[in-house]
Amino acid sequence: MVPNGSTYMEGQTKMANDDDRVEPGNEVYDEDTVKKYKMTTDPNYKHQLLPKFAIALAVLHVGALYGLYLTVTFRLKLLTFIWGCIIGLASAEGIVIGSHRGFSHNSFKLTTFGQVLVIILQTISGQYHIHWWVRDHRLHHKFVDTDADPYNARRGFFFSHVGWMMMKKHPLVLEKGATIDMSDIESNKLIMFQKKYFIPMFFLFNIILPVAVPVYFWNENIWTSFFTVFVYRYVHTLNATWCINSIAHMYGTKPFDMRITANQSHFAHIVTFGDGWHNYHHIFPWDHAMDEFGFSTGFSTRVIRFLARMGVAYDLRKPSPELIYKHSQRHEVLEDLFKSYESCKSTLIEDETPKLIKEVNSEAEETDLRKLGTDMNYKFKKQHWSVYLFFIIWHVGALFGLYYCFNGAKLATVVWAAVLAVLNNQATVLAAHRAYSHRSFKPTKALKLALIFLQTMAGQNSIFWWARDHRVHHKYTDTDADPYNASRGFFFAHAGWFLIKKHPAVMEKSKGIDISDLLDDEWIMSQHKYFPELFFLVGFLFPILVPYYLWDENLWISFNVAFCLRYMIVLHTISTINSFGHTYGNKPFDKRIRPVMSNIVHWATGGDGWHNFHHCFPWDYGLSEFGYGKGLSTWSIEFFAKHGYAYDLKKASDHVVIAHSARHVSRAQIAKAQSCAHKYKSIMDKELKKRCDHYDENGIKAYKLTTDFNYRHRYKWRFVFLYTLLQIMGLYGGYCFLFKITWKTFIWAWITGFLSGQGVVLGSHRGYSHKSFKATKALQLLLVFFHTMSGQNHVYWWARDHRLHHKFTDTDADPYNASRGFFFSHTTWLLVHKHPLVLEKGKLIDVTDLKEDKIVMFQKKYLSPLHILITFMIPTLVPVYGWGEDFWLSLFVNYFFRYAVILHLTSTVNSFAHAYGMKPVDKRIKPSQSWVADWATAGDGWHNYHHIFPQDCGMSEFGYSKGLSTRLLEFLAYCGLAYDLKKASPSVVIGHARRHGDGSLVEDDIRRTTPCS
Repeated sequence: MVPNGSTYMEGQTKMANDDDRVEPGNEVYDEDTVKKYKMTTDPNYKHQLLPKFAIALAVLHVGALYGLYLTVTFRLKLLTFIWGCIIGLASAEGIVIGSHRGFSHNSFKLTTFGQVLVIILQTISGQYHIHWWVRDHRLHHKFVDTDADPYNARRGFFFSHVGWMMMKKHPLVLEKGATIDMSDIESNKLIMFQKKYFIPMFFLFNIILPVAVPVYFWNENIWTSFFTVFVYRYVHTLNATWCINSIAHMYGTKPFDMRITANQSHFAHIVTFGDGWHNYHHIFPWDHAMDEFGFSTGFSTRVIRFLARMGVAYDLRKPSPELIYKHSQRHEVLEDLFKSYESCKSTLIEDETPKLIKEVNSEAEETDLRKLGTDMNYKFKKQHWSVYLFFIIWHVGALFGLYYCFNGAKLATVVWAAVLAVLNNQATVLAAHRAYSHRSFKPTKALKLALIFLQTMAGQNSIFWWARDHRVHHKYTDTDADPYNASRGFFFAHAGWFLIKKHPAVMEKSKGIDISDLLDDEWIMSQHKYFPELFFLVGFLFPILVPYYLWDENLWISFNVAFCLRYMIVLHTISTINSFGHTYGNKPFDKRIRPVMSNIVHWATGGDGWHNFHHCFPWDYGLSEFGYGKGLSTWSIEFFAKHGYAYDLKKASDHVVIAHSARHVSRAQIAKAQSCAHKYKSIMDKELKKRCDHYDENGIKAYKLTTDFNYRHRYKWRFVFLYTLLQIMGLYGGYCFLFKITWKTFIWAWITGFLSGQGVVLGSHRGYSHKSFKATKALQLLLVFFHTMSGQNHVYWWARDHRLHHKFTDTDADPYNASRGFFFSHTTWLLVHKHPLVLEKGKLIDVTDLKEDKIVMFQKKYLSPLHILITFMIPTLVPVYGWGEDFWLSLFVNYFFRYAVILHLTSTVNSFAHAYGMKPVDKRIKPSQSWVADWATAGDGWHNYHHIFPQDCGMSEFGYSKGLSTRLLEFLAYCGLAYDLKKASPSVVIGHARRHGDGSLVEDDIRRTTPCS
């Protein structure tokens, strides 16, 4: 299947085909070309060190460390920190957009204004002039990782990262550099001006202006400003850029061309705001986005596209999907692996599966699992009361510890607890899990001793107990014989299983688990025998007494921070594997089992979140396919192996992984549609036509509605005055929020802001406007309460106008008609009298369900007193009476500022999501997929999809870009508060997208249903 071609913006993005023009900087690396030149890397050549540059770089890095110290210890003012971040981001974009994508590869063009802007930003970065940068980068692409490459990665990580800056260039770099076509750069007067006057421009833009602004505008200390805003920011930007030369040429995957050294690097992608998809980039350097089909589009790409919309950038270039697909077919190994599917079937068990795991994959075992199941009527026996007491005490102590981290504890104590938490987490993951539960690698005695010590400190019982229960869990996953059976609910899998006695089936089936290797290990059995005594010494006394004796920390603070908080953090992060890892995510390897691929778990545990893969291949030491999603734990194992402390690392072969996923996940199936733990009610075409009052182009034409631009709305001056007053008060409230209130009020403002936002998103929008789910009475009361707190009128008014908006989108019958401009759809519609068509067509909207809802009508009737009580009094007075906050500060922050922010965040859906973005589902309508709106509203930004399938409770196709609101809704459903969650079926979505979309959803379909893409 070959994807169809599409463009990002009609008329603005050009598709590059096989015969597309080749401009300077667009030459593609070709292995045959390099062979023709007979260039490799001569290991005997010794580069000549340039002492001046080496000393300068060393001094800069020492100064940067001091700047980092000033930053993390809050020795600088908040405004200085924000200013440094702004300057750092701007200078980084000067490199990425200017030197790299714009001038090196000519992937887009800039107006004169745009060129001046990026040249200034590139000068701020301090990475020499653009002429030098471009010449060396084009040389790098033409002769990648040979002696003619200025930053040749074959000479090692250090050389490609920074060493090349302090060495004299290889003779081949000088020789081949003279052959690089620089005609376009040398004919650019602005770039040549920068080259001529770079030194004075460097001092002005990179040092003087960034340092002077904090000194003169908010009286920052000049040396603090110098070391943070210049030195640290400069070095940070340098190292982020250098990551492309080093990390992206050494670590990662190669989905497009296995022949070259460049890789797809998540780390480089994050630190450079989008330049990490390097395997792709070296094949298609002229792509302005540097990623395939918009996948993992970074911040820099969004900036370029924003500049294009503003008319500053134009002629954005992008290879056609056909060209990308054909290249990957020729040079990527995926298809070859599928061709060998039949030949490698027989090797799945015999060649790869250790003895411990063989029986899990047998047909007899699967039959036994189906018979075993989960008896939901079984009542567990409670543990001894002391277990509950300690569980409560440690959680309360952890809350105290969290408080002391911000108010009372010394910095050294907080760092100590954080370091121990990371080490304890890693010891549990490496020792108890990967090494002893699954035997995925073997540690030497030295590493074994260290891991046992740190795992004991983690306090999660002995390794023997941990590994035995974990093997039972893998053998009888999510049945009554599973100690932490996720079929019994999120809480049970996360923490509830601690607090009850084991199910009889767990006790019975655990006797059949082979633990002979653990019984034969003297160190493991010694830890198991003396665990209570060892934990008291290593897990309790040691962490508490070190801060007490070494830096005179208060004993009570040390207990709460270094023991309670640390212990609870490690316990809960590991427990996410049992709960989140079996509940929320997708199943690319085996759709038959409950475990999923979870990003939350992956980050919380340092790499154990690729759980669907792990339950298929538990012996894989990396817990991820082909290095994808490689976390801290895997890096640690590889580091220990490299230095001789770990050996016999086991890895599932590519053929085995592909064969398994080919058997159990159809390549044409949208797996993410089935990934949620609870059942969705599918909306088919007939139901959509019957129930959905969604925008239909033909319906609009029938009504002959458009936008009459000669019509002049009449302002409601009372609303204009109140709105202006709210914004002014909100601005002062924002200042108080950042600088004046206590930390408790700060947290309270976040909580009330989030809850009032969810009252709008889940309550008035998804719940009442579109009926995408049903809520119990308790949840209805909560949603109406929080909607009232948002201050956005009553639910009846909100839902009626929103249904009208969907029926007559962006016409004069739409209350917030985006055709009248960004500002009108964002805020002006609140300040003017409604268009006559809004009043006329509003009478046609069916609101009988709202009128029959007693809670909604009660809120409508008593909105004024409810607004005073819930929107104004409760948020304002809780901080005043709860912890003595100043009344006026609380008023400005918790009423004016919160009210204004939630209003603007909600309005982004009307404005941004109708102005900027892609249209993968239906390109005929104005609503778009907007990342800005998606983040602002915690999940309501997938607007092109939403206007076609408004009754989808997730508001995104196949769970893609699943926001916080959707996850909260799924959690509420999991707890029984929400039910009848509706979801558009994949076949309906794909069918509509193929007929009317811009092609991007189809391309994503191809990527996501192709294993390991």
